[in-house]
Amino acid sequence: MTSVLSLEEFLRRIPKVDIHYHLMGGVSPSTMFDLSCKYDCGLSQSEVDDYFVRDIEKSKGAVYALGTLYSLMREHDDLFRVAYEIGQSSSSNGVRYQELTWNPSEVAMPYNDATESLLAGFRKAEREFGIVTRLLPGINRERSPEDATKMVKEVINHPHPEVIGIGMDYREHDAPPELFWKAYRIAKDAGLRLTAHCCEWEMPWRNLETALDLLQCDRIDHGYSVLDSEALTARCRDEGVFFTVVPSNSHFWKKFGGNTPKWRNEHPLRGMFRSGIRIIPGTDDPELHLTDATNCYRSLVEDFDFTLDDVKQCIVNGIDGCWALSDVKNIWRRDWLTEFDDLRSQLAPTSNR
Repeated sequence: MTSVLSLEEFLRRIPKVDIHYHLMGGVSPSTMFDLSCKYDCGLSQSEVDDYFVRDIEKSKGAVYALGTLYSLMREHDDLFRVAYEIGQSSSSNGVRYQELTWNPSEVAMPYNDATESLLAGFRKAEREFGIVTRLLPGINRERSPEDATKMVKEVINHPHPEVIGIGMDYREHDAPPELFWKAYRIAKDAGLRLTAHCCEWEMPWRNLETALDLLQCDRIDHGYSVLDSEALTARCRDEGVFFTVVPSNSHFWKKFGGNTPKWRNEHPLRGMFRSGIRIIPGTDDPELHLTDATNCYRSLVEDFDFTLDDVKQCIVNGIDGCWALSDVKNIWRRDWLTEFDDLRSQLAPTSNR
């Protein structure tokens, strides 16, 4: 007799990628507390817990939390533990492949040593859980363009097959993408893939245009202001530009009141999808947002009225938009979509939309 799946279990088990995920945003509260005790940082359990809230009035925001978390990454074992735990957690939510952004300039270890520590943890997770992880060193745009160039050169001078591209994050308000053109040019010339956070906090859509034309990004993280320009929306749709979007995005959660009809109706990811833009859902900072890949897809269905056909298209977008090898992606399209259909056939009738 065929088992009957709930919608929650279906969304947990469907194979998926997560390619908008910040490494430090995946550190659990218990790990943060343990590391705080290890280094005698004086953080109480309640102070640690305050970093992991979705209270609009209380939360200090992910960017604030990331600074503290990076300060706790001091030795091989710290990064190894975080990497392994992230691999374990992601795999339990159906993630088969992930690309994680991290900021080498924020870690008090040499780039190559820190990278080796992370990769050791992710390789162990791959052996035990089958999840494949690739790394994207990220430019902290709150630092100088010269710091960005230095970081990219470190990446190029210490190549690893699991390090496949670069990204850029942190607050965009005083750091438009054009400031970092040189770092991106160096990375592109070295064969690295390129992405960047753009318009996360509703910055002008021209920043997105600059990321595409000057930085020559292969895909875009967030990019919500694309809808403010009909011409740019049409261009991104027609060119098939991939956007990694975040249902739990902190900015819109706070702006619209969090988990309210206004948040559901006006979060731009809905309009981006309906406009034909190829969006790829991501968890961003799952521990800090109190979410995971299962909840990310549940939100698409329950909050943003995505059908299961829409969910399947997002799975396809994730395969097409990630930076795995082409022959591997061909296998995933065949096997994952078959698995998706098989799982869908096991859904309870009321869940099979």
